Amino acid sequence: MWDTVWTFKTARFEIGLEFGPDHDIDLSWDDDGTTREGLERGTLFAFTARVYVKLDGATIGEDYLGGCVYASERDFMRDGYFRDMVRCATAEARAHIANVPILRAA
Repeated sequence: MWDTVWTFKTARFEIGLEFGPDHDIDLSWDDDGTTREGLERGTLFAFTARVYVKLDGATIGEDYLGGCVYASERDFMRDGYFRDMVRCATAEARAHIANVPILRAA
């Protein structure tokens, strides 16, 4: 259901970006119909974005954003939303690690 479009890996950690389908997109803001037209022509696509942080394969932080409409994965990654999602997911991961004494000491 999710397509991985970007990952960054270290020895124990992985941060990734995945896209999943968004079948209930709200286009009420599309006053002139160009977004709907782009979706119908395939020049734009709608998706839900998920950024995750994994430690040794287990998810310890994540953030989701639905209602995304972009022309490409790269366009989404250039947008501030992606950077914010990475910050949120890593903050959640850091909070998780802070509560695990063995990981804190390592």
